[in-house]
Amino acid sequence: MQKGSLRRICELDRMIRLGRLTSAAKAASELDVTRRTIERDLELLRFELGAELVFNRKQGCYHYADNAFTLPAQWLTERELAIVLIAERALRMFTGSSFGKEIHPAFNRLLDPIRHDRKAVAYIRDLCNSVHFHLPFSSAKDVSPEFSLVLEAILDRRRIGMTYRSAQKAEAARREVDPYALVNNGGEWYLIGRCCQNDDVRTFVLANMGELTVLDARIAIPESFDVRAFLDQGFGRMHGTEAQSIRLRISRPASSWVARSIWHPSQQVIKRGSGIIELRLACAATDNLVRWIMQLGECVRVLAPRDLRDQVARRAGALARNNGR
Repeated sequence: MQKGSLRRICELDRMIRLGRLTSAAKAASELDVTRRTIERDLELLRFELGAELVFNRKQGCYHYADNAFTLPAQWLTERELAIVLIAERALRMFTGSSFGKEIHPAFNRLLDPIRHDRKAVAYIRDLCNSVHFHLPFSSAKDVSPEFSLVLEAILDRRRIGMTYRSAQKAEAARREVDPYALVNNGGEWYLIGRCCQNDDVRTFVLANMGELTVLDARIAIPESFDVRAFLDQGFGRMHGTEAQSIRLRISRPASSWVARSIWHPSQQVIKRGSGIIELRLACAATDNLVRWIMQLGECVRVLAPRDLRDQVARRAGALARNNGR
C-alpha cells in the first residue's frame, strides 16, 4: 500500500467513525482525489481489510456493522513495522515455543494491510534479516503445556497440583502450589508461587513439573507480593532470604565483561587500577551466586563474606578432585 493510499484509508476510517462519510463523491472532494479512487479505497476496506462497511440510509452515512473493527498497524511506517517484527522475533527467541503460539498470530496481523504490496514486504523482510538473535543454549523440554496451564491458573486465581523434581531430590514429590507469577530467565520458564506444603514462596522450574493440573481451590495473591522485589532478594533466578554484603575482586580478562553488565540492582563497580575491579553486591549468597563466581575462574577472589569464600573454595576443590588433581 502506497503512503498516499494509507493516509486516505486512515482518513476514511476516521470519517466513518465520526459519521461524516456520506458519499464517495463528497469524500473525493474533501481528499482532493477522484470518486473512483475513493470507491477503490472502500473496496479495499471491505474485501482486503475485512471491514463490514454498510450505508445507513436513515442517518445518511457509512458505518461499520462490527464496531470492533480496527485498521491493523494503521499508524506504522514500513520501517516501524520491521522494527516491531524484529522485536517479535526477539520475544519468541527468549521466551521459547511456550509463548510462540500466542505471539506470532498477533504480530502477523500487522502485515495484513500491505501484503499485496510486494515492494513494501520485500523492504520489511530485508530489514528483519539484518538483525539476528542467538542464545547459547535452549531448553531440552517444550514446556508449552505447562506454561498454558500455569498461566490459566494464575489468571483464574486457582491452585495447581503437580509432581515436582527439585535439584536436591532424585525422586519427584507431589506438590500443591498457589501460582503468583511466571518469569522467563535466560530462555527458561519459572513459576513463583506459595508452596502449600512448606507455606513459603518459592521458585519452580516448569521443565521439572509433571502431571500438572489446575485445582478447584481458589487463591488470593497477597497485595504485598512484589515479583520484582522477590527476584531482587536473590541472585539470578534463585531467591534468597537474607541479603549480605558481598565483595569480589576481579582481574582481567573477566573484569571487562563483568563491568559492562548489571548483574544485580544493588551492584557497585569500583576500579582498583591495572584492570582490576571490586564488585560489591547486597544480596543473598545463593547457590546460583556461587556457580556464577566459579565461572570467573582464577580471575576472582571473594573478599567477603567468609562463608561465601569457603563455599567457593569447597566447590573448586571438588571440581579439581573430580578432574584428577
